[in-house]
Amino acid sequence: MFEYQEYAKELLAKFQRINVYTSHAPSKGAYHEEIIKNFLAGFLGRRFSIKSGFVYNPDLKKTTRQTDIIVVDENIPAAYFFKEKDFAIVNPKAVICGIEVKSSLHEKEFIDSSQKAFDFKSVCPSYFHVFAYKADFKKNETLSNWYKNIKEIPDDINCYPVSTFILNKGIIQLVPEPYAKPWGHYLLQKQENDFNLEEKDFASQIRD
Repeated sequence: MFEYQEYAKELLAKFQRINVYTSHAPSKGAYHEEIIKNFLAGFLGRRFSIKSGFVYNPDLKKTTRQTDIIVVDENIPAAYFFKEKDFAIVNPKAVICGIEVKSSLHEKEFIDSSQKAFDFKSVCPSYFHVFAYKADFKKNETLSNWYKNIKEIPDDINCYPVSTFILNKGIIQLVPEPYAKPWGHYLLQKQENDFNLEEKDFASQIRD
């Protein structure tokens, strides 16, 4: 997919730009989130807004962990319990998806993002995605072992991120039945000049 590759290059260039000037992790992290927010805003209509904060489920009386990006449907009545500029506590009925942003995806961050997806979806039955600018694994077996080291999440398709976008690697896509039996995570991997994203090439199952 040529467009995905071009977008990945564009986002990685912005990611690398600030790294030249500062090593201050909180500032870099905030900017990396801002890059993704601005990128998504270019594709969303006026009906949707982008916030950071929490989702509160009044029926369950539970709140998610802080979420980097929450895409909100502004047409839903009483979409917010609280809102102050770009920070919000959102009604789950108004949530389109939650997004976790990682600068680098190592095993610890990978397990943490999976746990956040589980926590988020236990409060808000919506989509959850992960954006990571880079990852350091060289073999699919490494990624498979990361999944095996996740201990506290039920083996249920609804507990995991739908997609994990790794800009220097490819996409980890959650593929449901009947497209994959059993359901599993597949690495749609970046090739030398393109991304191999055709369904017939879902060859790299990394979790089953």
